[in-house]
Amino acid sequence: MGVIDTITAGFRTLSRRVWIILLPVALDLWLWRGPKLSIAPLVEDLIAWVEGMFQAMPAESGAVPALLDMQAMAQLLREMVGARNIFGLLVWGRLGFPSVAAALPINAATDRVIALSQVGVALLAQIALWGWGLFLASVFLLLVSYSVMDERPRLERFWRQALVSFVGLVVVFVPLSFMATMALSFGALLGPLVVFVAVGILWVAVFIAFVPQAITLAHEPPWRAIVSSFVVVRFNLWRTIALLVLTNILSTGLGLIFVRLLQRGPFLVGVLAIVANAYVGTALTAALFIFYRDRLAMLREMAERERMARL
Repeated sequence: MGVIDTITAGFRTLSRRVWIILLPVALDLWLWRGPKLSIAPLVEDLIAWVEGMFQAMPAESGAVPALLDMQAMAQLLREMVGARNIFGLLVWGRLGFPSVAAALPINAATDRVIALSQVGVALLAQIALWGWGLFLASVFLLLVSYSVMDERPRLERFWRQALVSFVGLVVVFVPLSFMATMALSFGALLGPLVVFVAVGILWVAVFIAFVPQAITLAHEPPWRAIVSSFVVVRFNLWRTIALLVLTNILSTGLGLIFVRLLQRGPFLVGVLAIVANAYVGTALTAALFIFYRDRLAMLREMAERERMARL
């Protein structure tokens, strides 16, 4: 099955259990119309502290150009961090959980905003949101895996598997996300060489692309899930890259359109945009599951043939 056929199979699989999109749709509706969580006061405190340091410097120190740069950076911080809805941390999009409302900036004129002004509270809130969002992603991915395997989840077994999957995803992706962030932060000190750091992180991301599928579909423990993803990608490198590129282009391109509809369209159009984004995103996630399932079965069949040939 080629890449296009795999994506088509993802949409066909979802059409049998469309109700799977209810979880991302519900979360997006809440992120869109619900209250917003902001750390804008902390951003303003940081900007004021840095600007105070620059203003305390003597004029002959050459800090005036740097102060102008600081003003541009302050405006960027207000737009990128201060205007961000921290509740958007509930969405783990890189694990295949579709969302369009998480990207919406806060509109102080119309949104109900909960502002956090204490560093400790903001840090705890972000950690809690990351954790809860990862659990929601575990539930969603498990639902997709059941759909791909054409099975019906049993309630008690399902929640037990969801908890196990959550732990597995935490063990793998929390340390890897931390290491990637640290690598990019220290790589920035290398100047142009940071490109090599970014390329290295990108290759790691490709080779662990199917870890969520290995954990939730094949029920592999974390270490074996990494190995399983690596093996599947290694023997299907170019098709994997083609699938990842195509799914990212589709989700990103359509996501930009849906964000615009949420920002400028009437309420009903916004609801339709959220539903359409959830449907497309879930189908693309299902395609990744189908790709992993088929390639893993093929590799196991090849290994079995080699074992039988040796007997």
